[in-house]
Amino acid sequence: MCSPTLALMAVGTVLSAAGQMQQASAQAAAVKAQARDNQTIANYNADVAENNAIINNRAAKDASQRGADEAGEHRDLVKRLTSTETAKGGSSGLLTGKGTSADVEKASIEFGEMDALTISNNAEREAYGYKIGAMSDTAQARNLRLQGNLGVASAAASAKNIKSAGRVGALTTLVSGAADMGSAGGFGGPDTSKVTINGKPDTIVWNKKRY
Repeated sequence: MCSPTLALMAVGTVLSAAGQMQQASAQAAAVKAQARDNQTIANYNADVAENNAIINNRAAKDASQRGADEAGEHRDLVKRLTSTETAKGGSSGLLTGKGTSADVEKASIEFGEMDALTISNNAEREAYGYKIGAMSDTAQARNLRLQGNLGVASAAASAKNIKSAGRVGALTTLVSGAADMGSAGGFGGPDTSKVTINGKPDTIVWNKKRY
């Protein structure tokens, strides 16, 4: 019959081992939960970055179109002004289309085209800046999602290691407690016990001294 002292030792050993297992499970769960929270935040920030990329791409398209429209409008304006001046010169008796009048008309058109190209180029530079911003936003979103996924995978591995360490610690506690009980004269039965460690069968050899 087991003495009260040995019974208390046995209960204490089992409770200690169970506590180690529970603590390991709780710690592993906390690690996984934190990783999932981090992934949620990363995915949210990635969504924001992707939305910013969409906005920048739209702004780039708008800038290009606006530049093309303004350049076209400027060309039309130059043509109208040139035509008006030519008509005024003709009505005043000046010879148009030749000599100085033709040179002035040609220069006006050329300067007007240069202004139109400047408008178009400025718009394209603006669009290019938006496109670079969109590319940066897209890359940021991709990196954020990757970090979130890697964090979850790493947490899963850490949780597995934590649980494994908890099982080993609990088993060590049980073996140590059994040895102490054996030394105190608590075992008179078999010298060995079958246990499972990390899913593999194993055998614990107790204190071989019988009492």
